[in-house]
Amino acid sequence: MQYFSYLLFRGIIFLFWLIPFWLLYRMSDLLAFLMYRVFAYRRKVIRANLKNAFPKKSAKELQIIEQKFYTHLCDILLEGIKGLSMSKASIKKRYDVRQDAVEYMNTFCEQKSLMVVGGHYGNWEWGAIGATLHVIPDIVIFYKPVKNKYLDAYIRRTRSIHNTYLRSIKETKQSFEEFKDQNLIYIMIADQNPSNRKAAHWVNFMNQETAVLHGPSKYSQEYELPLFFLHTRRLKRGYYQVYVDYLPEAANLEDFNAISQLFMSKLEEDLREEPSHWLWSHRRWKYTRENMMK
Repeated sequence: MQYFSYLLFRGIIFLFWLIPFWLLYRMSDLLAFLMYRVFAYRRKVIRANLKNAFPKKSAKELQIIEQKFYTHLCDILLEGIKGLSMSKASIKKRYDVRQDAVEYMNTFCEQKSLMVVGGHYGNWEWGAIGATLHVIPDIVIFYKPVKNKYLDAYIRRTRSIHNTYLRSIKETKQSFEEFKDQNLIYIMIADQNPSNRKAAHWVNFMNQETAVLHGPSKYSQEYELPLFFLHTRRLKRGYYQVYVDYLPEAANLEDFNAISQLFMSKLEEDLREEPSHWLWSHRRWKYTRENMMK
């Protein structure tokens, strides 16, 4: 059954290779309408998240963000599938890492490895391939494996191109040990709910006490890695620009929670600038500190 599902998905990828971008976005518009108006996909979760994150916004303002979010979510879903068949040149054109960011990270990597932390903001699906086409050092990207072993192997094979190592989040510690004598870039998406509740760090994020993954803070300190935050801006549909912020103060902090607060505050800045580009359908505040410790 897994192999059949894999073959079906490969067929879908081929169909998306044939579909031009103008048609892709007409499909996205239709899908957004169905998800929002017909199926009300996770509407209660999205509305609760937005209301708690932006308590001073009016009902009308929140509704506008909500509608834009559904459109962006569908764009990301279809762009993600399309990206599996896109050429390197096309992805590099559409997912642009700003030149000053490239030079900055390349300069740092002449001396030592560094860590780049990002969130589910903008187009994270193209990031795994797009980043490798702009920077010179090798890149290690951590991801959550899919249950279908054939599909997971395909994702590893297609994303682990050029100078990129795609590693499971279950292999995080081993990966840092494996590459500790090389100068490269580690990329971690760090805004999802932590599965290891007792190891979670706690920060103030979007007006709420929020549990975050311990990995970025822990490993950046343990391996003395300069810490950067990844910003993504959508210029227009299908075009993104990426730049980074260096967080030098992280090196002088011993409290992991304080380090986590640094990069989560950067993510919050992005959300307040353009809130519809974040993954509001995720049950991000499902756990409180009290029930996380149970």
